[in-house]
Amino acid sequence: FVDSSLLGAQTAIIPTSGTASYTVATIDDSTDESHGSVTVTVASSTNGSYTAAGAQGDAATVTVRDNDAASSSVGNTSNTGGGNDCKVHSAVNVSAGSSLTVPEGNAKTYTVVLGGTKPDGNVGISIASSKPDKVSVSPSNLIFSGVRELIRRSDYAVWDDPQDITVRALDGADGETVTVTHTITLVNVTHCTWTLPEGTQVGSVKVTVRDDE
Repeated sequence: FVDSSLLGAQTAIIPTSGTASYTVATIDDSTDESHGSVTVTVASSTNGSYTAAGAQGDAATVTVRDNDAASSSVGNTSNTGGGNDCKVHSAVNVSAGSSLTVPEGNAKTYTVVLGGTKPDGNVGISIASSKPDKVSVSPSNLIFSGVRELIRRSDYAVWDDPQDITVRALDGADGETVTVTHTITLVNVTHCTWTLPEGTQVGSVKVTVRDDE
């Protein structure tokens, strides 16, 4: 993920009573690979001129997410026909489970994310409330993608990056029971087979609004 010239001990100049930023550039390649991480540790001076905070120094770790699309071929198998060797084991995971309790006038958040393996295209999901005047949801649509050029855009989400769904119980909705549904609205997978077609409901959450008075 990181150029070899940036590995090992490096030097950052910090002015007196000041701060400094240290940037570690990652390598942008076209290889589909697992996510990784980069850790930078501030070490104490060897000559005693300064001491880093903490017994082991002050460290920060960031996650490096791969943004390359999955290969369009597996082994010696051509995927133009979407054969079994290229089958995406599709799933949509909803962290809220089947029920959620929200106090009146308040909000709670859960996540939605694709499961299985990286698709070589896009999968869209709509989120809807059965009683939008009582319980609102935001956002109402998500598009997950495994395509490198698209997941850099703000309107697309990385396929395995959980996205927040905010459920808000509006004032006057106490005692209401509302169903929030998640429905596949777009399947644009060019080579592999996504086994959940458009129109499939992929989980619902029963939201109970609790009176806050």
